[in-house]
Amino acid sequence: MINKKILTVLGTIVALTLLPVWLAQNKANSQSLQVNDSDEKKIIGTWRVRVDVDPNPIGDPPIFYGYTTFNEGGTLIESSSYSLEGSRPGHGVWKKIGKNEFKAVFEKFIEFNPITQQQGIFVFRIEEVINLTGDNSFKGFEQVSLCNNAGEECQPLGTAHTHSSRLKVD
Repeated sequence: MINKKILTVLGTIVALTLLPVWLAQNKANSQSLQVNDSDEKKIIGTWRVRVDVDPNPIGDPPIFYGYTTFNEGGTLIESSSYSLEGSRPGHGVWKKIGKNEFKAVFEKFIEFNPITQQQGIFVFRIEEVINLTGDNSFKGFEQVSLCNNAGEECQPLGTAHTHSSRLKVD
């Protein structure tokens, strides 16, 4: 009987000692998750993007501009003024990979292979790492590939650097 009472008292002391520590840790974890969710919201919206393509096998295209819209839930839509890409939109996905750092992948159809000069349907695939540099700006690094019309059998074309500002209403 005494052993059960001692165990009950000791168990209660341990529970009362550890419970506040456990609650404090869970509250801290909960708050850090909320901060991460808040960080993700920083990229959501429409951005005006300047693309500076590095020298590559198909020549040195001029600097061109585009728009990228990052949606809640990790999807994106893109368009650009680069004539080789035509006026077709790009569709893709994005995710947070670090503090103020995101990865985006999108694809768009083109009707011309810039390497072989062949007509047909091909896919530009762009993989970009984005670093937010402020509430309304980011810098990115893109790897551009050319793929068959199923988005497979991709060949690297080159790289580009992006600079962006958020499109906003004044």
